[in-house]
Amino acid sequence: MSKIKKYIILGIVVILIGASLWFSPTILSYVQSFSNSSSSSSSYVAPYTSLTLRQGINETATLDFGDTEYTFDYSARVGYSVGSLDFSTFIATSDSIRIPQDGDKYSDFGIEVKVSDVSSDSISSYVVILVRPTIQNYMASLHYTEVNLTLNMPSSVSLSSYLTNVTHQYAFWYTVIVNSYQAVNTPQLTIQLGTQEKTFEVYAGGYPAVSGVPTSDFNIDTLVFKIEPNYMIIYVQPLY
Repeated sequence: MSKIKKYIILGIVVILIGASLWFSPTILSYVQSFSNSSSSSSSYVAPYTSLTLRQGINETATLDFGDTEYTFDYSARVGYSVGSLDFSTFIATSDSIRIPQDGDKYSDFGIEVKVSDVSSDSISSYVVILVRPTIQNYMASLHYTEVNLTLNMPSSVSLSSYLTNVTHQYAFWYTVIVNSYQAVNTPQLTIQLGTQEKTFEVYAGGYPAVSGVPTSDFNIDTLVFKIEPNYMIIYVQPLY
């Protein structure tokens, strides 16, 4: 190897070493910042929300986490000095009646429930529970899509299957039949897919029904979460 080539190689090495020394604080700072960011992101745990439930007074409480409303109930149970603790979403209830004890921890429906205190005082028996979400959106994890409907306003929704690469465009309407003679208002849900259309009677916490019989028409599972005078909230899940 000629001296000129040696000098060129030596010069390049010196430049690289100098550059690495010059920029090393910036590089180290960036690596450390990225590491801290990743660490804090992966180690983040949602804070607990504390609930006190008293038998016969405020036995029931609700909390919203993400796209789901949760209900907690502490009721008297025959033959036991403490009540039973249940928690649920509007589509499912905890598997079994739980007799809570200090330190018990339950995980279901995308939340964690920790029993902080079980006791009684001059007012009633009570339980203190700590609740936090373990996933961001429970209903979304079940592949349900939340649809908010305004009274008499059609809403178009694209539903993509999680089983096959298929997407369908649906339309939903919330209407009310007013019977002034009987003073009864009947909420209805209309579902349209292409040229097919059908109207169902609905009630909160149930499935659309024709003559009282639940149905899963249009190849989707439809759950009615909430019905108010001016709006309705439903969850829909593709079955294709």
